[in-house]
Amino acid sequence: MNSTEGSEFVHFDEYEDVVAAIELVGSQSIDAQKRPSHWKWIIMAMQNAVQGAMVLSLSGTDGCGALAPKSQQRNRAWLNHLGPDRPPRVMASYDVLLERIMKSELMEGPVPDLSAEDHRNLQRLNELRRQFAHFNPTNWGIELNYILDIIPVALNLFEFLTTTQGRPTLHFSEEHRTRMQRALSQARAAVEAFNEEAGAAVVGRRL
Repeated sequence: MNSTEGSEFVHFDEYEDVVAAIELVGSQSIDAQKRPSHWKWIIMAMQNAVQGAMVLSLSGTDGCGALAPKSQQRNRAWLNHLGPDRPPRVMASYDVLLERIMKSELMEGPVPDLSAEDHRNLQRLNELRRQFAHFNPTNWGIELNYILDIIPVALNLFEFLTTTQGRPTLHFSEEHRTRMQRALSQARAAVEAFNEEAGAAVVGRRL
């Protein structure tokens, strides 16, 4: 993020966006036991962090690896015959990105070792995010164990994609890496605290 005193703009790039998202997961996790409404923001930020990490890992040297199929074709054609107007770059959906990161031929680096249940939990993260982003004002309730099954898998995938060596197109700074590790530690400590607390079953709130 770049800003100067008196500036009217705050600038983010794709790396700062990913770091800021995982930092929000970490900071909101700290008080989640006392403030269950924080789970909404944890889930939304976690989905944003995972999606951003998938995009960075897939983009590749031509910057097209995370694009939707038609957008990918049009942009690669444009790169082969440069013209004045580049086609719009439309990102692939979360579920498509999730399928792509499992294919070694599409990843510049190792692929994650996800079980079928891990994969399903990562899909559930996206489903919850959509639920929160497009809700009607109403009551909602989610079993805490359901959330606690999802978040550790998402944290592990995020860490794998952003810190595993052998991804030459990733350009996180040392500051970014320090911030991400701090946020991951905060979130994991919160999950561990919940797991140690017996009897917690349902988290609910009125939106």
